[in-house]
Parts: sequence; C-alpha cells; structure tokens
Amino acid sequence: GVKTALTLDSVEIASNGSTQSCVIVSHADVTITLRGINKLDCNYGTTGSVGGAALAKEGMDGFLTVQCEYADKEGHQCDDSCGTLIAKGNVPHAGAIGSTISNAGKAGEGGFCNFRIKGGNLEVSGGTHVAGIGSACNSQVYAGGYTKNIYISGGNIKATGTERGPGIGGGYGRDFDGLYITGGKVEARGGASAPGIGTSSGQDGTYKLKNVHISGGDTIDIAIGDKSTKMPGIGSAFRNSNVSNVK
Repeated sequence: GVKTALTLDSVEIASNGSTQSCVIVSHADVTITLRGINKLDCNYGTTGSVGGAALAKEGMDGFLTVQCEYADKEGHQCDDSCGTLIAKGNVPHAGAIGSTISNAGKAGEGGFCNFRIKGGNLEVSGGTHVAGIGSACNSQVYAGGYTKNIYISGGNIKATGTERGPGIGGGYGRDFDGLYITGGKVEARGGASAPGIGTSSGQDGTYKLKNVHISGGDTIDIAIGDKSTKMPGIGSAFRNSNVSNVK
C-alpha cells in the first residue's frame, strides 16, 4: 500500500462546498507531523446526508498517525512548544477528525479505523451528530462502517462532540471498538445524548462500546458526558449492557 509522510507547518485551510474536506487520507498509511499552529476548518455539511471533515480518513483500512516533531524522543511530554492542530467541523454533519457522511454509504469508504496520536496539541470539535474524533453519522447503518482502533500514546488532546456526538467514539448510529490510551493528556466531552468517550444514540439502542484500555503512569484522562441528558463519561447513551471490556 501507499505510505507517505507530510508536515503541517503553520497551515490554515478552510473547506467549502467545492473542496468539501480540508485534508483527505484515502486508503494509505500517512504520518502527519505538526509544527506551529495549524487550523483546519470544515465548512461543508447540511442536515441531510452531506458533509466533509477537517481531517478526513475514509474506510476501515490504512493508518493515520498525527505527531509532534519530538514524538520519538524518549521521555518527551508535549507542551506549548509542540505543534498544534485545531480541527473543527463548523456546520451540521461536518467532522473534525474522522470519516465523512458524504461517503458513508459507499462500500469500503465508510467508517474510521486505525488512527494514532503520538504527540502534539490537538483541539477538535465536530458538527451536529459527529464525534470530535470518530466515524461519520449513520456510517454503520448505510454501509457497515464504524469507529475502530484509536491509539493515543502522547500529546494534549481536547476532543468535543455536539448533539449525539461524543468527544471520542461513535456518534449517531455507530459502534466503537478499540480505544487504547497509554500516554498523554486527554479530555473528551460529549454533546447532548452523548458520552465523553463511547457511543451516542442513533436509529436504535444497539450501538456498542467495547475494548477501552487506559494505562500508563503519565496518562491523564478526563471524560465528561452531557449532564442535561445524564450521559456517562465513558459508556453508551442507552444501557450498560452495550458496554464491555472497559478498563
């Protein structure tokens, strides 16, 4: 498969109806190194089945890694001197980091899988029905895509969801299988009817969260569900029986 590396150095990109997404990773292994302050704003999305993402990764194959330039230095802990990525979905169904609803119904394109954060300062927030980090709205219903295998080993991450969108996980109509945090500082907040980390409501109450492992002596993890709709910090919007192997 295709493997490539690129550096974002004080970049500002805003998408529109023509470009749809700011940066697109498609069926490839890509490493993005952050320098300076980088801003990706997705302004493409509607209340229908249309929307892009600030940093889009389509499909359940390939691997996307985001890191600072010091990520491989032993003992490094990110601070303000490290590269920053601010990724936002500013309208309904516009994602921050994840797949896109525009491709959710295409076989092999839906779902968000194999994403790693090794370092950097990340601030991400999605549009309505979209997780801060995760697959697009209804991708599982349309073509079987969901959120799987997110790895965080460093960095400072603040991920915010909106209505039916968790900070990290499966928003409206998606499972979430596999979150492995071994380092860094993570703060994940869910919007209405969504946990901080996990699965929100959708077409029904079957969407599952499994395999969440948080470890590492330097790891700080804060997960906050929406208070007004009584959502958990980590879990499912519907019932505890939808949650397994969380530790």
